Amino acid sequence: MLYSSPLVRIVFAASALWPLAGLRAQQPAPPAAVVQEKVREWVRAKQAISAEASEWEADKESMSRLNEVRQKEIERLDRLITAAGGRVKDAETELGELRAEKTALGSRRKQLETEVAELESTLRTTAPSLPAPLQEKLADVLARLEHPSSDASLQDRWRDVLLSLGEAGRFERAITVYPEIREVGGKQVMVDVVYLGLAQAWYADQSGSHAGIGRPGPKGWTWKEQPALHSRVREVIAMQRKEKVPGFVALPVEAK
Repeated sequence: MLYSSPLVRIVFAASALWPLAGLRAQQPAPPAAVVQEKVREWVRAKQAISAEASEWEADKESMSRLNEVRQKEIERLDRLITAAGGRVKDAETELGELRAEKTALGSRRKQLETEVAELESTLRTTAPSLPAPLQEKLADVLARLEHPSSDASLQDRWRDVLLSLGEAGRFERAITVYPEIREVGGKQVMVDVVYLGLAQAWYADQSGSHAGIGRPGPKGWTWKEQPALHSRVREVIAMQRKEKVPGFVALPVEAK
């Protein structure tokens, strides 16, 4: 056959393509302006890419610094939360202690109320047996004890009790001379009374007519005339008033 040879077929193909190659070679080159515009576009694209890259690097550094600041803030907040948790635990512990203290104080207050009520009752019972000068000194306190007020605070009640006990203790440890009016034979007589603490007393007037002895009782003091004691009682009074040198004087005493 005429075209069965491969060599013949290659030559035929090459000859067929030759006119196309010649046709392309005959197309005109692009103008210089177009080339320049393409170059400018390429430069602008490169510049834009470079600017974007620089901006991204700056943003990346800024974000890195911001992340460091945020991390430090987070660490600080963690420390604050930990510290706050510790303070909360301390506050809870302190609150528990305060509640326990409040309960203890409540119990102690009830105990004090019981104690002061018992002491007030004792003072009310023994008030008539107190010596006249002591009753006069404690007149306001004894009046409050006799007519207690529901508005009186525990503190005020304790104050009255302690004041009474303190004054009674001082009187018990002393010899007191006190002027009083005594009714003798239906007459009002001014006498000087010598109190030996809370347990005993003697009296004598200045005229030498009256003298006697007194002792406390549940309803008050009882007095008994003993004129023979007059000189000795007046001697004790003179010693107490520093009108005479101290010495020994024998007076009857009833021990209880």
